[in-house]
Amino acid sequence: MRWGLVPFWARDARDGVKRINARAESIVTTASFRETIKKRRCRVPADAFYEWQKIGTKTKQAFAIGMLDGSQYGFAGLWESWKEKNGTLLETFTIITTDPNEVMEPLHDRMPVIIEAALFAAYLCYPKITTMRRTRRLILLLILAIA
Repeated sequence: MRWGLVPFWARDARDGVKRINARAESIVTTASFRETIKKRRCRVPADAFYEWQKIGTKTKQAFAIGMLDGSQYGFAGLWESWKEKNGTLLETFTIITTDPNEVMEPLHDRMPVIIEAALFAAYLCYPKITTMRRTRRLILLLILAIA
């Protein structure tokens, strides 16, 4: 599994470089993600993620963001299979991001959508999404959970 979603319709695997994150607010209208959110959702396990806060014009300070007890959690993600010209399947994923909560706001203008353990099954098993309204409802559910 490689980070950087390559849509099934992409001509080249290098397209994944542009898609390491999917903005929650535009996920249902962005061509790369609007079909994927309907049926290819995943949990991306993590024990921390890094953000860099700008300090001055040329300096950044790295921060590792994790649970106080060091436990693992998961990001809302999307996955896709892309077939190379030789027939080999390349499996890729992206992480869904949203506006920062109060903790993250001083560090960065975005953050991953973190799925609480109680919502893992709801996110992964949410009925196949067939309308934009249901997609927005799912994303809103996740964003409200981390606010």
